[in-house]
Amino acid sequence: MLHFLGFILLILGAVMLAPTPVAFLAGEADLLPYFIVPAAIAIALGFFIRRRFQPMEMTLGKAMVLVASAWIVFATFGSIPYIFGNNMAVEDAYFESMSGFTATGLTMVPGDPIATNVVISEVSILSPAGGGFIELYNPTSSDIDLRNLYGGSEELRMRLVNSSDNISTLNITWINSTIPAHGYFLFASDNAVDSIAADATFSAQLDYSGGVMIDDDLDLANGTIDRVGWGAGTVTNATEGAKVPNDLTTGDSIERKAWSISTAERMRGPDSRRGNGYETNNNTNDFVIHHDFYAPQNSSSAREEPVRNIQASPRTILFWRSLTEWVGGVGVVVLFLAALIGAGRAARKMYVAEARVERIEPSIRATARTLWKIYALFTLLGVVGLYLAGTPTLFEAVNHSMTGIATGGFTVRNTSFAEYGYPVLAISILIMMAGAISFAVHRRVMAGQWRELFQNIEVRLMLVLIALATLLLIWSVGLRDALFQSSSALTGTGFSTADISMWGDPQKGLLTILMTIGGGYGSTSSAIKLIRTVIIVKAVHWMIKRSFLPQRAVVPMKISGRIYSDQGMMETAIYAFIYIIVLISGAVVLMVVGPYSAMNSVFESASAQGNVGLSVGITSAAMPLAGKISMTIQMLVGRLEIIPVIAFIVYLISKVPRPRRKPF
Repeated sequence: MLHFLGFILLILGAVMLAPTPVAFLAGEADLLPYFIVPAAIAIALGFFIRRRFQPMEMTLGKAMVLVASAWIVFATFGSIPYIFGNNMAVEDAYFESMSGFTATGLTMVPGDPIATNVVISEVSILSPAGGGFIELYNPTSSDIDLRNLYGGSEELRMRLVNSSDNISTLNITWINSTIPAHGYFLFASDNAVDSIAADATFSAQLDYSGGVMIDDDLDLANGTIDRVGWGAGTVTNATEGAKVPNDLTTGDSIERKAWSISTAERMRGPDSRRGNGYETNNNTNDFVIHHDFYAPQNSSSAREEPVRNIQASPRTILFWRSLTEWVGGVGVVVLFLAALIGAGRAARKMYVAEARVERIEPSIRATARTLWKIYALFTLLGVVGLYLAGTPTLFEAVNHSMTGIATGGFTVRNTSFAEYGYPVLAISILIMMAGAISFAVHRRVMAGQWRELFQNIEVRLMLVLIALATLLLIWSVGLRDALFQSSSALTGTGFSTADISMWGDPQKGLLTILMTIGGGYGSTSSAIKLIRTVIIVKAVHWMIKRSFLPQRAVVPMKISGRIYSDQGMMETAIYAFIYIIVLISGAVVLMVVGPYSAMNSVFESASAQGNVGLSVGITSAAMPLAGKISMTIQMLVGRLEIIPVIAFIVYLISKVPRPRRKPF
């Protein structure tokens, strides 16, 4: 077994060297050691293990242990570039690496600094009389009662600072006191006249040069939550870092950025619905100035989740993320088998252990090579299609084709696919569906059996489910998002055109069902799989039908002309049952360790275990460690279809020395 693990380490070393040309082209040669050093270690270790251990016959159980070990080793080495090249914590880097190699797409990539508490998001002077408003934003995933902070009796206090740096406390009339998760809260002057209702009011004037402070205690030194100063005056008490230099005149406003690349123009356009969570504790960096423009929002306004700036990561790191998904889409062991010579029955058992059964060629090695040829062809076609459809750069086309055909979902854009036009989205849907269709079907189509594509029951069910889900979603989210998100969820890709965290529970529930079903058997998709879903539904119908027939009647269960035995139906049902139990267990862990709702927890759990990558905002570096560990395990369990991971755990337990019993 270890002999083959040594060969897998050699393959891993070669994979880790692949980003080196990208590092040179992107001018990021300083990142090369983070790939070359672990690659060299993997190769050296691989040669040593191969020399130290001889190949031997393997049972299916040991093959499963080997396969699970290979994925864990790949994720371990794959995390090193994230730790040293992208400043990620060890647990976040391992999560990211496992998410990549399992073609999941949930990400921990750090972006711009995001505020961790309530912040001042916009301030404006609306009239010469001094009327204005102060808007707050809640970047956290929990509602906050501003009159009952931290579950105690401390109430949020609002203070103004004038141009002479004098502080005065506002007398607030509370109409509402709760700022929703990812939502807003509006304080407005009595003199302010605007179309949006205030959540609280105050009787005071905002100075053209001044500042605002919010705190939770009378002790300003210890209780300050946020502050912002502006204008030419001395406003040290209200300033974080450097103040906003401009005075505010009538109709002007200052607004907190969504992320570092936000400008005043972007905050009135594409960044206007991406939250106001950017926080570097420097007012000049954190705010933009609007002239003759303001856009107050209150607690009833649409919620806006803060976003991470993925585009701030080095291009070499972004390519590495995409490459891990591309390799993991078909399978790290399938890559190994394509290069392996003379493994015989061991190769067959490893192939089965990596959740693959169907051969498309006479030998396992030939099957693995054909899989990679088809995979590479679709990847190339995807690159050409995306680039011609209007993808701005070849880099984006390459990365999104790789992660799309792998049904992985990592993107190189902050907003995933939200800013792409219809031609790019259409090509992307085709790529996602190609990845979610069995490679055996692709092989037959390439051999000239075109009818196989639409006669295959999994392909037909996939089209029906996407169409049905689109019809159900179209009334609430529109055709564009309904079709794209349905395709992304069912195929297990995880690309997104919408902020799903803002969707209602019925819409999230529908996507959860699609993510749990998954794509075709023998494809790059995970989850329960379409054919298993068909078998379970047909089995229920078969059992009902048989109950009305004589006891001795022989009624075979057929699907597409193939007869399924009782044992086959039972194995399918057992797998689906265990899959759901693990999924629910993962959701329970999230509900216990974090302030996450049941629906959001189930959604995130289904996304991790189904290797999908869609998120409602739970997955982030701020997620509790127990949640990260649980979801990392779920990603591996979902990719290897449970049993190999269980076999690996049992194998480890069996190797733990047990204390001998003393004789009486």
